[in-house]
Amino acid sequence: MVKKLLVLLLLPLSFSSFGSNEPILITESAIQISFDETKEILFSFAEGDEILIDLEMVKGKHLKEFQISGPSSNTLFSEYKLKSLTGKKVKAREKGVYSFKFYSSSLTNRAFKITISRIPANDQTMHFNTDWRWETQRDTVYIPYTIDSITGYNTILYTENVKELIEIKREEDLLVDKNQRVHSYFNENESSTFLLINLPQRLLQIYAKKE
Repeated sequence: MVKKLLVLLLLPLSFSSFGSNEPILITESAIQISFDETKEILFSFAEGDEILIDLEMVKGKHLKEFQISGPSSNTLFSEYKLKSLTGKKVKAREKGVYSFKFYSSSLTNRAFKITISRIPANDQTMHFNTDWRWETQRDTVYIPYTIDSITGYNTILYTENVKELIEIKREEDLLVDKNQRVHSYFNENESSTFLLINLPQRLLQIYAKKE
């Protein structure tokens, strides 16, 4: 009776340990790449996960480059002229989003199938969500500054009227032409006379400057 009880207690522990080592499928996709094109897929992994990759070329001999990068942009795996991968394992060193990049330099299109799975490190990360999303984080500490720069030049054409002195012409106008009678000094009549002429103010100013 004691032996049977021990067997029943050990079975759940053995089943749980076996279940944590089973690969969990994340994606199974067919991807096509054109000439000089890079494609990237992203998935998040828990710390300690084992990333399992299988890749098979469908069209074309190979990919020019295949690379796996971690959350800190460190390269975990890279391969040139990749033809296939079978059961390739990469350790997730930290929790975060991991990048899978594919590059082709061939003149013809390349097509391949890729399967990505994860092996959880323990039972706590068994149901880890591998989806991800962008989050905008605002930095509250900043230093305001101004940059002076020349953004461009613009030439504007316009017409300007300029007055130039072409010729100076002096003309004499006859103001008075009459006979005036005066008497001698010893005569009893006045021996002097005068004529009253009104000139424009501008002519008087010019005359004063000449004097």
